[in-house]
Amino acid sequence: MSKVAIPALGQDLLAKYSPSVGHSPYLLYVDSETKAYEVKDNPGYSAESHAGMVAAKAIWEDGAEVVLGHQFGPHPAEFFEKKGIEVYTVTLTGTVEEILNAYLNNKFHKLTTEDTANHQCGHHH
Repeated sequence: MSKVAIPALGQDLLAKYSPSVGHSPYLLYVDSETKAYEVKDNPGYSAESHAGMVAAKAIWEDGAEVVLGHQFGPHPAEFFEKKGIEVYTVTLTGTVEEILNAYLNNKFHKLTTEDTANHQCGHHH
């Protein structure tokens, strides 16, 4: 069993998955076995800067063991790695439940810090 963090545009498993961990309005924490979930407001969504790190710290504090997302800056990716949280790069669109099922079927690549070393997120820091 893993507690899986999935960024979402809505508040349940049928909500559309959001590719940006830092800028999604909600974070769903889903039990990978039972699919029981809890939803939390993403503090990164309203952050004026460093949304990815704000969200990453919240995900860690909420006890997630796995994060599914697509857009990660190097700092959140490094933070997750230091905290022992596995990060998987989502390559699909769909609902939170569809993304979770794809993860459970080993459809996504596990992110490493080497993957983010040359990351360009399109805005200046």
